[in-house]
Amino acid sequence: MKSSRLHLGAICLAVTGLIALGGAKGRAAPEQTYTFVPVDFSGSVWTGVAAITPDRRLVGYTRDAALVWHGFVRTDAGTTVFDVPIPGATGTVPVGINSAGDIIGWFFQGSNVPHGFYWPARGSATVIDVPGAFRTFPHGINAAGDVVGFYDTSAAPDKRRGFMLSRSGTYTTIDLPASTGPFPNGTTANWINQRGDIVGSFYDGALHGFLLAGDTATQLDVPFAGVVRTQAWGMNSEGDIVGDYVVAGRTFAYKRDRHGRYESLDIPELANMAVVNVFGINPAGDIVGQYQATPASPARGFVLYRTPPGP
Repeated sequence: MKSSRLHLGAICLAVTGLIALGGAKGRAAPEQTYTFVPVDFSGSVWTGVAAITPDRRLVGYTRDAALVWHGFVRTDAGTTVFDVPIPGATGTVPVGINSAGDIIGWFFQGSNVPHGFYWPARGSATVIDVPGAFRTFPHGINAAGDVVGFYDTSAAPDKRRGFMLSRSGTYTTIDLPASTGPFPNGTTANWINQRGDIVGSFYDGALHGFLLAGDTATQLDVPFAGVVRTQAWGMNSEGDIVGDYVVAGRTFAYKRDRHGRYESLDIPELANMAVVNVFGINPAGDIVGQYQATPASPARGFVLYRTPPGP
């Protein structure tokens, strides 16, 4: 595989110049209506929905009573639970799917060491290991087959770094200059859309989201009172972003629309939950994620279907 490093001088300048704009674009977005649908499996101790395609196929993960991870795909025709067909794999955590049906995520091998995988809709699963990394976590894939994620090296102390693996096989490191370690702190690249825009999170003493478009990185901080942490997990082809934020020890979900307006996703069915994470959004505005009654409770998955679908 070829490798390269993103030009970070331009990113550093862009972040510095754009942080102040967050407040200007931090006005509330018009509220939208969603239909809540839970996603769970009998006997599961942890379930999450990680991504949703334009035609509403879901991909996610579930952990059984023996604490083994499995993947699942849910369509109108039903649900398929699967394990990635790679020799020696002892658990499967899929977190991304594109419109072609290609799936990415990670699997465990040996002493529970995570390695990435790419499983095309038509073809065999292959391993994704960033050169020099001892843990690789692919996390997002676009329609063209470009993959983003993050990785750790064995150097200590070191910080986590993001990566992009292009469809042509070139690795690019994504490492925001302000980010600090040690891992799991640093930079994570969590999703890439069809335009090649990337969302993720970075830590500089506090946790922030970011949007990377070309060489310009915009810091994302939810502009609500009392917010102490923001993460950006997913983005659709229109530029709408979803993630979560923390206020007073509780984790809430948000959406930032393509115009930069923030909306707290106050879901009546989850009003008493301590943790609500949202990971993916499709062009119609359908949103997926997971929730927990307490930070120590098992997670359950869900879908918010936008009603009616629209731009």
